[in-house]
Amino acid sequence: SICTGAGTQLGAIAVPGNTYLWTALPADPGLTDPTISNPVVTPSVTTTYTLVETTPAGCTKTRSVTVTANQLITVTVTPSSQVICSGETTHITLSSNLFGTTFSWDAQLITGTATTGFSSGTGNIIAQTLINPSSSPEVVRYSITATSGSCVNSTSTVDVTIQPMTPVPTITAGGITSFCLGGSVILTSSPAVSYQWYRNNLEISGETNQGYTAATSGSYTVKVKDNNGCSATSSGLTVTVNPLPVATITSGSSTTFCQGGSVILTSSAGSSYLWSTNETTPSITVTASGSFTVTVTDVNACSA
Repeated sequence: SICTGAGTQLGAIAVPGNTYLWTALPADPGLTDPTISNPVVTPSVTTTYTLVETTPAGCTKTRSVTVTANQLITVTVTPSSQVICSGETTHITLSSNLFGTTFSWDAQLITGTATTGFSSGTGNIIAQTLINPSSSPEVVRYSITATSGSCVNSTSTVDVTIQPMTPVPTITAGGITSFCLGGSVILTSSPAVSYQWYRNNLEISGETNQGYTAATSGSYTVKVKDNNGCSATSSGLTVTVNPLPVATITSGSSTTFCQGGSVILTSSAGSSYLWSTNETTPSITVTASGSFTVTVTDVNACSA
């Protein structure tokens, strides 16, 4: 039993003076010399070879042998080549026309010197995470060997191009990132081809510009893509929006009194105060008619 395309030697011990004649059914063009005792044959299909051996006295002896030619292994590699971003995982499927075929592969970096993560292996799926820290694309070649019984096909290869690692973007704040309710800060990404902003790891719908105006507390990140369609995500930048204080005035007694009387007005708690009378104490004493207001500022410098 041989693989299609392979050769095998038919064996008969030559006896001096005897003649030999081999025939093949079906005919085998690979039977190069049918008149020797042990020719080499290369059948493309299962073939029966018959030997007629004749002695000088004219006596004959007939023998037969059948050589089974197994079908060639046809390997299918899907996809036939692949382009991935640095840090992504290959997904290459191996299959053949013969049931029970096993696969192995060797891996070699044929373009570049920096890529890591490739190795030899076995199985019908090549799944390897490849990292290219260089600034140029690099190529890993997988050379595949398929085996079915005694038949081997080692002619298939698949090349994987690994794009260079996308630079991690940075976010620059156009002002302070802790401010009072009603304020905002402009966040700007480092340059890239495209952008998508996130708050607390949730995509902000429609925010695909290089800059974003943040007016809500949270951790902001930006995911960018380069010319190869590969992406990278920034580290988070925290924005804190402080609530406004509540400003109220409490009177210590009736706010209607006779001339010569007074009332104490007290503000709600804060870090500093500014009354409409320009006084800056938590409480003021009022002796005249009028409308009085107070602006309260808290520890975050927010006022109401």
